Amino acid sequence: MSEHIYIFTGRVIPERALLDVSEVRLSIQMTEDVPGGDLFIEVLKSQISARFVGLDEVTNIFILRNLVEDSARMLLDVAGYFYGYGYDAEIVQMIRPDTPQKHVFGINVPALEGIVTEAGIQVGHIFSALGKPQGDYLRLALADLREAIKSPKDTGFFCYRAIESLKNCCAKRSNVANVNDGWEFFRRTYDFDKNEIMSIKAFADDVRHGNYSNVNGITDKDRADTFRKTWKMVNTYILAEGAS
Repeated sequence: MSEHIYIFTGRVIPERALLDVSEVRLSIQMTEDVPGGDLFIEVLKSQISARFVGLDEVTNIFILRNLVEDSARMLLDVAGYFYGYGYDAEIVQMIRPDTPQKHVFGINVPALEGIVTEAGIQVGHIFSALGKPQGDYLRLALADLREAIKSPKDTGFFCYRAIESLKNCCAKRSNVANVNDGWEFFRRTYDFDKNEIMSIKAFADDVRHGNYSNVNGITDKDRADTFRKTWKMVNTYILAEGAS
């Protein structure tokens, strides 16, 4: 059986804190879009080099990119813990040495293109909502949405925590102390669908509680659906806050 080789390059952020990590070999389990194989990854002068050797062709190169980036972050988390530094990873390019195929990755998430502007939100609405007395809840939610974009396999965790921040703001402002009452009040205030919130929560619970052995992987479709549902709720919250 022939091998299929994919080469990825990227960088450690911040690049000014130079880092070297010797090559590490990781096993990649087969999924619907990525065959099983081995991933070899190393860091030299803060430049990331990864080589995936698969047993078959990859049908979704973006999912493989996410796997490579997650693996790079794991290595950087080890180094960050060891040295007390805050590193992050960015995978920039993929080439296949035995074919003309190559790709430079953008930073966009197709599922989110236009979703904010189509809701009628302007930048002023966001800053207006952030400027409210309890605007820190929204600040934390936006920070979690950033991490949801950057960390594919933990998208559900960060999206749910962003929604939970907005719920806590709503409940605190109205002096609703009970957790269940707070969720009900939040959903009623903004006319949110409980089933949509619970579908996001399903990808977050085991991660939140450290039960990684029970965590089910999030597919590309699941991730897109989670993004759209979350952004729709945050849009509604910002429009209500930023326009008042």
